[in-house]
Amino acid sequence: MSDPHDDEDDDYEIDEETRALAFETVDVAPGLTAVLAEHIADYDMLPHVYFGDVSRWAEAEAARSGGSSELVALLALLESSYLTGNGDVQNLIDASFIEMVEDNPAIVKLLQPVLLSRVQPYYRPTKSVGYPCPVCGYSNLKEPPRLPGGGGSYEICWSCGFEFGVTDDDNGYSYLQWRERWIASGMSWATEANHPRPKGWDPAAQLASLMD
Repeated sequence: MSDPHDDEDDDYEIDEETRALAFETVDVAPGLTAVLAEHIADYDMLPHVYFGDVSRWAEAEAARSGGSSELVALLALLESSYLTGNGDVQNLIDASFIEMVEDNPAIVKLLQPVLLSRVQPYYRPTKSVGYPCPVCGYSNLKEPPRLPGGGGSYEICWSCGFEFGVTDDDNGYSYLQWRERWIASGMSWATEANHPRPKGWDPAAQLASLMD
C-alpha cells in the first residue's frame, strides 16, 4: 500500500523503517487495510499508535479464527522485521505489539522463536538470538564483534556501550578493562535513551553466562 503522505513536513520526525513497516502490514494482512486507513485519517502516521491498533486486530483475529493465514503472515513479518530492523523497529514491536499481546495465549502460541523470546515468562536474556558481546555477555549483537578481515563491526553493544572498532582500536580499551569499568558503574543498560532495556533483563545472569 502506498503512503499518501510522503511529502508532508511534520514537526515530529518518524523513523522511516518503522513507517515502512506500518505500511507493509497491510500487504501481508489485507484485513488491516481499513484499520490503517482509519489511523491515517485520525493521526496521519504514528507507528506506535497504529501498532496498538494492530495488536487489537490480531487479538480479535485470533479469537475469531484461532490463527488465520493473515495473522500468521503478520507475525512472520514482525519476526523477520525484528531480526533485520533497526533499534526503532525492535522497540516498536516490543513496546506496541508484544507488550500488548503477551497475556494472550492464542497469540503467544503463534509467535516464532525470536518474538516468543520477548514474552514473559519465556524471555531468557542469555538465550542467543544474535552474536554475544565478549565484554558483557549481551546475546543480541547483529554482527560478529570482529569481522573476517579483522576490523571491528562498529556496532555498539546496547547493554555495555562498547563500540567494536572504536572503544578498542581507537580508544585503547581491552574487553576486560571495559567490563571492569561497566561492572564498577553498576552494570547499567548503556543505551536506555535510544534502546530501552529488554523486559526481564538481568545483567548479572548475562555476565555469568559469559564466564561459563
